[in-house]
Amino acid sequence: MKQSTGGFALIVALSLVVVLAIVLVTYSTLTVGNVRTSASSGNATAGFYAAEAALNARAEQVRQKFKGFQAPTGASPTSVLPCKGTNLGTGDYACQNATVGGRLVTSYASVGTTQSITIPQGEDFEFLNAQETPTTVYGQATGTSGNPEAIASLVFRSRLVPLFQFAVFFDKDLEFTNTATLDLSGPVHTNGNLFLDSGNGSALSINGQTTASKGVYRGWKHDNGCTGTVNIADDGGTARTLSCGSGRTQVAAATMKSTFGNQLKTLPVLDVPTVADMQPRSTAQYWQKADARVVLKLTSGSSSAGVWTPNFVRVDGTKITGTAGVSCTTALTSSQTFRDNREAQYWEDTTKGNVASRAKKVTLDIDVPNLLACMQANRTGLGLNSSGIAETTEGGLVLYLTFDDSSGSSILNSVLSGGTASDSISQGSGTPNNYAVRLRNGSTLRSATSSDPVPAGLTVVTDQAMIVEGDFNAGNTRAQGWIPASLIADSINVLSNAWKSTQNCQYQVVFNGTTRKYWMTQTQKSTGTPTTWAWYKPPGSGGQWMDYSLLNSSQRTYASSLQTNLPVSMPLLTGTGATQQWYAYSTATHSSASTYADVSPAGDGKSALPLWCRNVVASTNSTTSVTAGSIVHAAVLAGTATTGDEGGLYPDPTLPAQSGGVHNMMRFSEDWGANSTNPNGTVDYAYTGSLVSLNQPLHAIGDFKLGDYRFYNPPRRVWTFEAQFRDAANLPPLTPRFVYLKQDNFTRQFEQP
Repeated sequence: MKQSTGGFALIVALSLVVVLAIVLVTYSTLTVGNVRTSASSGNATAGFYAAEAALNARAEQVRQKFKGFQAPTGASPTSVLPCKGTNLGTGDYACQNATVGGRLVTSYASVGTTQSITIPQGEDFEFLNAQETPTTVYGQATGTSGNPEAIASLVFRSRLVPLFQFAVFFDKDLEFTNTATLDLSGPVHTNGNLFLDSGNGSALSINGQTTASKGVYRGWKHDNGCTGTVNIADDGGTARTLSCGSGRTQVAAATMKSTFGNQLKTLPVLDVPTVADMQPRSTAQYWQKADARVVLKLTSGSSSAGVWTPNFVRVDGTKITGTAGVSCTTALTSSQTFRDNREAQYWEDTTKGNVASRAKKVTLDIDVPNLLACMQANRTGLGLNSSGIAETTEGGLVLYLTFDDSSGSSILNSVLSGGTASDSISQGSGTPNNYAVRLRNGSTLRSATSSDPVPAGLTVVTDQAMIVEGDFNAGNTRAQGWIPASLIADSINVLSNAWKSTQNCQYQVVFNGTTRKYWMTQTQKSTGTPTTWAWYKPPGSGGQWMDYSLLNSSQRTYASSLQTNLPVSMPLLTGTGATQQWYAYSTATHSSASTYADVSPAGDGKSALPLWCRNVVASTNSTTSVTAGSIVHAAVLAGTATTGDEGGLYPDPTLPAQSGGVHNMMRFSEDWGANSTNPNGTVDYAYTGSLVSLNQPLHAIGDFKLGDYRFYNPPRRVWTFEAQFRDAANLPPLTPRFVYLKQDNFTRQFEQP
């Protein structure tokens, strides 16, 4: 029988149709799924980038809060459904919404407990103390559908590092140039270029992590030269020599790493406080937080020949009246008698300052013990707490001292709000003036009233030049009277203990191995045979008075004879262009100083006389037994000159005015003997502290000079880092800080926290 196959074919055909349909549906499903997956992946990636952007922005907000003396405040939302409903947190940690790439991004922060740490060895700024605050920032990106596309978190640690834990810290080019022998045991950092040089026959030694944010150079900035020996300790503490190349050379990163390990390196620029923080502004930290503010106000006459009155003022500039007692009267005085020869050459130069009457400083003179006694006796009226000068709110006592030469009776009226009085030179960025705060009798930072409490620490701040006359905080330990102290000013000048004493005018010359000493007088004596000298005023010097020119090469032949006539004219003390003749009597043949030597006056009167009337005499501190011309134990933050432009390199030393290097950060006005002209020999200046410079001076802008144009002869610099500053409890009040972030981890989460 014949069989039919039609039904079977139909079944096969239908099966094939079903299979093809399934394949088509599967393909379509897969295609749609892939498209959806691809779109979802793209959205997630874009969302992730948006969340990351939110994290970085929020982390920067927190970091900005840590800068200076601020800290974030507020509370985080709880971890259960954060940023939902009323769970929004408060202050700096609250939920914030932003739009990034068309996506809603929500972020918030959570802070841990702030603690004091010592930065571990091997990290940047190893061994320094820091205030560390762990912070976690969360960010969530939400798509157009309203669903989270990405959730990310960033964990970082904000570290606040005190600047006074550095031996040297500059927010500008840092020049170790012809330093003579200098030994620093502490970290060094600059946010600019670092130049390392010690001068012929000398050695610069640094035992501490040394870092720069730009280039590290072996040699000078002002010239393509390199001299002396530079040693920097490596990771193991072994001194390694950084040798000169052919002139000034930049040190390669590979050389720094292989030779010095982690001890010489480059780092990113660090965020530091600005000079604006040191100005008398209602929003500036030091003015705001000062325990006492004193303003020397011009009450009549001109700024160079007027009547000035010191006033205690409140934070808004209003006068505080009613301070009483002898200590207050003697604590705050003023004078117009100190000739700062470095600045005088600016004011007497007709092409520069051209106001010769400003060659002498107007000074606010502070008797430190009496000021402390005055503040303690009037603590209620001055607004101090019940502890008086022993208060510890900011780590100790903070004093702010400044000037106001504007017309009218109000004090700092426009200045506190950020302005500058049109008739004033006391404030204003880049405004030269002849004002200075002078600290006296500060060997021990104690009240003149013996029963008064001991300050926990002392920071003295001024936006003007500062003069430290004599010892300051001279003790080595707390048992010897040392307390944490700092001096913050536009520039720093140092006068020796001998400044306040009379002395015989005397000069010494070492020539061809022979030392000769002379009594100096402006009056030719009836007996004896003088060598006639005159004090030379170099042409084009702007009227400054120089005595170092006696060693000018064209005049050195006088040293071989008792009688050599050097007919060079100089101005009289009472007039310009006249002749002032000095007579030199050899001490070898004229033994009587009382007969043959002029006696320089005590104090500022000698500032207008030649250096041979300003010889420093060493004295021994009765408490520490240290013998020096002056002893200063304090951190110093001050403006410093810069050679040429910041970041510049120069081939010729005659092109830019030189800065003088870090060792000339503190300015001198006497003959300390380092160039063999002081008959008392080379005298020590004993400094222990930390040197910080954040800018060039705003008001004291006279150029640093060398050779025949110098204003002083340098001391033997016995300088050390204050090791006690390594303990946070021993830092001066309101120590400035820089902040940096150390990132721990960055994660992407798939479940909302």
